[in-house]
Amino acid sequence: MKHKKRAFCLFVCLVLAAAVPAFAFVQEGAPAGRAGDCTITQESELADLFPDEAFRHAVFEAVRDGNDDATGADLKDALGNFTGSVQAAMKGIVDIHGIKLLRNANYIVLDQNPIQDVGFLEQGDVNTTTTFPARRTMPRT
Repeated sequence: MKHKKRAFCLFVCLVLAAAVPAFAFVQEGAPAGRAGDCTITQESELADLFPDEAFRHAVFEAVRDGNDDATGADLKDALGNFTGSVQAAMKGIVDIHGIKLLRNANYIVLDQNPIQDVGFLEQGDVNTTTTFPARRTMPRT
């Protein structure tokens, strides 16, 4: 019994000795964010990219301070890395220029906005592997 306890303790010590340096390597080798660590902290930074003030404000609220991976080497890279959602329903948005920069956004809600022009979104820009679920409706009773 004494030998089993000693063997078990030796085994635990060996496992810990091997795990601690590996853990330290992972911590040191892990990236501390995306290259450049550019985050969007002022809504005015987006003025040239999103001409519609209401759309710009909705985007800013979503990406502010690096929310949902919105960091990168520069402003456009940070917007491209954004993986969250933009809630912009019923905001009076008429122009969605700049939406292409949000290429990795989970979703962008634009319901009930008087958007006037989407012609700049060519068919070649659409990710054809993405399928969109049908709108769910409540059954009538």
